[in-house]
Amino acid sequence: MKGLPILIAGLLAFSVVSCNKGTVVGPNAGLNSSTIKIGLSMQNAPVGIAKVVGILSRDGYDTLTSAFVISNDSATCQFSSVPAGTWHLQVNAYDNTNQLKYTGGASVQVVGGELTAVNLVLNPATGSISVTVTWGTGQAGNALSLDGQSGYMEVPNSPSLSSIDTAITLEAWVKPAERYYNTVIAKGSYNFLLDFAEGLQPGIILHGTKLDSTAPNYWGRLMVEQPVPADQWTHIAVTYSQSTGIRVYYGAQLVFQGTGAGEIHAGDLPLRIGARVDSLYTEFFKGEIDEVRIWNVARTQPEIAESMSTELTGNEPGLVAYYKFDEAPGSLVIHDSSPNRNDGRLYGGATLVSSTAF
Repeated sequence: MKGLPILIAGLLAFSVVSCNKGTVVGPNAGLNSSTIKIGLSMQNAPVGIAKVVGILSRDGYDTLTSAFVISNDSATCQFSSVPAGTWHLQVNAYDNTNQLKYTGGASVQVVGGELTAVNLVLNPATGSISVTVTWGTGQAGNALSLDGQSGYMEVPNSPSLSSIDTAITLEAWVKPAERYYNTVIAKGSYNFLLDFAEGLQPGIILHGTKLDSTAPNYWGRLMVEQPVPADQWTHIAVTYSQSTGIRVYYGAQLVFQGTGAGEIHAGDLPLRIGARVDSLYTEFFKGEIDEVRIWNVARTQPEIAESMSTELTGNEPGLVAYYKFDEAPGSLVIHDSSPNRNDGRLYGGATLVSSTAF
């Protein structure tokens, strides 16, 4: 299970996954209890935040307050032995003068005996926070693990894939293991392509279109100068239409925006995840990929923010292909969770492993 979404008002951007440990004291503490893990992505947090504090409260129970442990790009906090039931989680962020700058809160249903994780993502357009609560140790199910030498997933061409023309969105959670050329999504070799250059800067090709000529370009790719980090999960989304141009998001935060013209020539070659359909420049991906989504619409920033850390129903308008990779380890067939039945098959050094994407 990958989550149950809720919306609350707030101002702080979080990604909760795993603080100084503390124990909640109250009736039946330690009986039918659970652990709440929280993590804050400092990459998306506002500039100037020096301290983050989590507060867990419930009528009839002692209130637990704990400071997040902050590193360069993340902050973590954990509440242990939390009795089952509904709790209120409040998170406050302070600047270096100890002034409260941002705050957000949510109700959290703790299920006894199971890990409880909370995922909070800021929606800049509405000022709301999209909250995902999950239970169990596999919040994001499984992911596709690729060896960088021979592993990939291939999907036969289909009318739904080849008819992508006027607009597209490519989404995935990625965890590249090394700073080298890595293919994420490729239709043919370059009909539509999302990959990473040697420094993990995203490269994009949409065959038939003319993308922003002022952006860095390498062998026909539009290059995004800001790289993604190695060895950690990042949600990346690329959107294109002639009216909106080309846009690239990391964690639903806009990192590149440029112009674009022309229709995409999707062609009739297979779709691959983790490699190109090219015997000379295969560019195998090394690392893990999860939650791959291909759309025939240009999704908006609020739409990406709202759904990037939770499962889709599969019936969303414009969804062409959707791969959760939640099949059992050892499976070779990966099912498309959209209605289009664009199922794929694993080849070479491609396996399924437990995912920690969200």
